[in-house]
Amino acid sequence: MMVPFSEGMLDVGDDHLLYYAEFGDPNAPAVVVLHGGPGSSCNSAMLEWFDLSRHRVILFDQRGSGRSTPKGGLACNTTQDLVQDIERLRRHLDISNWLVVGGSWGAMLGIIYAGTYPASVRGMVLRGVFLPGDDQLNWFFQDLKALVPMAWNDLTAGMSVSESMAVLPTLADRLLGGTPDIAADTAARWGRYEDAIMTAMQGKQSNPPAQRQTGQLEKYRVQSHYLSQACFVTEKDIFLALRRIAITPVFVHGTHDWICPPGNVVRLMGAMPKTNVRWVPKGTHTATDPLIRDALRQAVKDQERAG
Repeated sequence: MMVPFSEGMLDVGDDHLLYYAEFGDPNAPAVVVLHGGPGSSCNSAMLEWFDLSRHRVILFDQRGSGRSTPKGGLACNTTQDLVQDIERLRRHLDISNWLVVGGSWGAMLGIIYAGTYPASVRGMVLRGVFLPGDDQLNWFFQDLKALVPMAWNDLTAGMSVSESMAVLPTLADRLLGGTPDIAADTAARWGRYEDAIMTAMQGKQSNPPAQRQTGQLEKYRVQSHYLSQACFVTEKDIFLALRRIAITPVFVHGTHDWICPPGNVVRLMGAMPKTNVRWVPKGTHTATDPLIRDALRQAVKDQERAG
């Protein structure tokens, strides 16, 4: 396991402490990685996208996520709070500007951050970008039933007809307002649903539902907190942020991404025609997909050459 040359907990106010770790060459150009979710965390596999002899890579866990505290904390936890946290971390580490690399939710968060602090960003590589509008959420929680029917049945087991027609609000109610047992069961079902989509998307054989790892309840509580509020932004906010960005982002997107469909990038292209889109034929959503991983590595190299 890669050992960081520096790590710590950054007090960002509102009783939140963010875990961060730095890897690679402390004198090299800096890169910050924005993890997906919301509610997930950074992990050492993210380091595979970089040449650590040529990069100073900063990983961190967003509010309520991973090793940040309070774990699963929802108070003062919005997209706008996270944007300010990224800038606080940059200043804390005395970095003049950095390459922003983000995936899925982290890609959308990177757009909002770069639009808010354009001078802090020297380049961007964004994978499988997520959008918080109804089209994306209805696709994931309702329309994917056609592709993973058994997993969707497991996700919605016990729901009334009206509840199964509004899956996300039902899940959010159970995670944020249900009893501990109901919340834990809901988190487990959500996790199995995501696993089933990932497996089917990659053309692999489905396995029986597995026991989820610890920490899943907090992850899905944070995720439902964000998704039930459309991530505290509108698509108009995202389009405006794109127009304020001082550089041309590179979007890496798989043509077979079921989690964040290719149409997401097409929508963004309408707001920023000069966007550099790198389609990955047969690429899926996860960065562990070799096709996506290789495309990310190349995009990072190209950004450094350009910078």
